[in-house]
Amino acid sequence: MGEWAVITGAGDGIGKAYSFELAKRGLNTVLISRTLETLRKVASEIEKATGRNVKIIQADFTKNNIYDDIEKSLQGLEIGILVNNVGMLHNPHPCCFLNGSKEDEVNIVLQ
Repeated sequence: MGEWAVITGAGDGIGKAYSFELAKRGLNTVLISRTLETLRKVASEIEKATGRNVKIIQADFTKNNIYDDIEKSLQGLEIGILVNNVGMLHNPHPCCFLNGSKEDEVNIVLQ
């Protein structure tokens, strides 16, 4: 396994908890979230508590033009774990998930 874990939605809640737990278990972490100030705060807390390296990437997953920057930021890292925890709605209007239209689908291919 690689020495880095990548966690999306890492600024709060479950993503933040995953980030701490993976760092406690010896992995360096890459935190990806929308709010830069929150990322900086969480990164500092993790570094102080665990002594592990933490890298942050600010990204708003509601935008489509973020993936090239994420890919560049991850270059050269030996990534062993991805926790894809980013909170996204498939449709901005309330509806049953299975009744969403095909237009709501987003396909992302990581190469």
